[in-house]
Amino acid sequence: TRADLDDFVNCYCSGHLEDRKETYSEENPNGRWRKFSEEVYSHDQLKLDFKWIDLTEKDDRTITELLSEMQEKATAIGDAVSKLQEILGGIDL
Repeated sequence: TRADLDDFVNCYCSGHLEDRKETYSEENPNGRWRKFSEEVYSHDQLKLDFKWIDLTEKDDRTITELLSEMQEKATAIGDAVSKLQEILGGIDL
């Protein structure tokens, strides 16, 4: 959808090159919008490498923490099902 491109459109600033802002920096190495110098793209066989974006999700939780979170979610689901059964109790579906 068009909404999927909003971030790009806002960063691209069509017609206003001077307003373009990159989101990549040393502090934000996963910033998706990055400027390259003229030197970089003036080479004959230019190949832009977009591998600076780390798409791997890091999860430092322990097994105990994961199981606890799963239990909390399972309890919440059980509570929601019970509430739904209460609400629908007299209705013939």
